[in-house]
Amino acid sequence: MRTLLLLFFLIAATASAADTARLLRQINAGSTSERIATLRELAAADPATAVSTAIVWLQPGSDVALASAAARVLWDLEQKAAPAEAALRARLDDPNAEVAYPVVGALAVLGAPKADLRPTRLRLARAPDRFIAFYSARALYPDSALGFEDYLRANLGAIELIGSGRPSNAFTRNELERDANALLDQLAKQGGRPGFDALMVAYPAQSPRVQNAIASALDAVPVQDGDPLRIARLLDDPQVSVRRSVTAALADYHEAASPVIGKILAGLQHPDADFRGATAGALGRLADTPPTNAEQARASAWRTQVERTIAPALALLATDDREVDVRKEAADALQALGLWGGPALDIIASRVTQEPDARVRHALVRVCWTARYAPNLPLALLRQLAENDPDPYVRNEAKSVLVAKR
Repeated sequence: MRTLLLLFFLIAATASAADTARLLRQINAGSTSERIATLRELAAADPATAVSTAIVWLQPGSDVALASAAARVLWDLEQKAAPAEAALRARLDDPNAEVAYPVVGALAVLGAPKADLRPTRLRLARAPDRFIAFYSARALYPDSALGFEDYLRANLGAIELIGSGRPSNAFTRNELERDANALLDQLAKQGGRPGFDALMVAYPAQSPRVQNAIASALDAVPVQDGDPLRIARLLDDPQVSVRRSVTAALADYHEAASPVIGKILAGLQHPDADFRGATAGALGRLADTPPTNAEQARASAWRTQVERTIAPALALLATDDREVDVRKEAADALQALGLWGGPALDIIASRVTQEPDARVRHALVRVCWTARYAPNLPLALLRQLAENDPDPYVRNEAKSVLVAKR
């Protein structure tokens, strides 16, 4: 057995050496693209020899495409590329971003100090190539040498690049989109009021894809930095996805969004069912009902507005919408109103027994539970449901409300 193993390894080593020799014969022949493909193949077969070849390709005066490919191969080889560190450092100041960018990447994985890479990254953060500019800026964030506008420009440029179908590799493109959206959220969260202003100013001039990203990032803006009146203007945007993001962002402003409740409520009439449901959920969060019954019972202008506008609108959606999932979303949102959902009880009382979906009936009975201290609690309806509803969960929920009212 031992002899067989030794024979196997001898054959494998001989084959590997032959493969390396073949690749070395090919690496100086053919077109530039063929030579680059051969180097990548060599890196898989014989990393040490590939590193030696890459060092040659990185020498001053070498072909730009070959130098760029060499740096990328070394980047992929990670610690195996350590012998090439000096050659990589010699190209850090290369004026061509296609060379400098992979050189920085290769040195970064080799553990080069960030301070050594910073000058090149600062230059690359303003490069014409939007992919290079974004990842260079992202690697620096936050850096005082780059202002918010610099980061935002690189960020939005990356999102625009994705919209054009680039990078061509789907995995790389999806990764870029994830990273770009994450950094945009971070910029929105940490940019303060100037950052919010910059986002709103940038919005009109952007493509629909970038506008979608900005609208989504508005939810990350702290409420002390944002302005619900300015955000609400985007509810006029023709893109449903933008209006959905804007509605979600406005829910965080609670009473401060009271001047634009009418515009938010209009979303409950939208033809898109998902948008109606999302609007209902946002309205439930917007109300920001106090946690205790005693606090809910206190009179306030905001409570009055919720009772007169949000509660009835959600009740109508919960009982009239043609989509069962939307009715369920609206009923769930009503539960978040607590006692402030009391006015909804008069609307749902005459319609609960007509609801065909047990999940929605149960959610509507839960509204009775959360608003059980309202003077108009429909006790007769609850008794009927407790005795006759075909669904056991609905019956038990109705019984629980009746027990709590004794």
